[in-house]
Amino acid sequence: MENLTSRTIQLIDKFFNEIDRDVVKSLLIEECGKYSERIHFAIIKLSNGNTDTLLSTIQNAKIDYRDILMWSGFGENVNEHNILGK
Repeated sequence: MENLTSRTIQLIDKFFNEIDRDVVKSLLIEECGKYSERIHFAIIKLSNGNTDTLLSTIQNAKIDYRDILMWSGFGENVNEHNILGK
């Protein structure tokens, strides 16, 4: 998918059921395409596989993506999200 790394797609596959995956990918591209993989990972982690929570988290990221990084535990270390992607 355009604008999503292969690791982001793998994480979506890990967190979301097959029915929701294409919607999640589209939302991340359309609403958060300008954000880094780290922010995408934070949004996915905070959503915990729930599309309603994903939408809410995306809206919060649009207000201030730094909040999303802090809430997910990725705010202090730029490489912390890599653990989730393994």
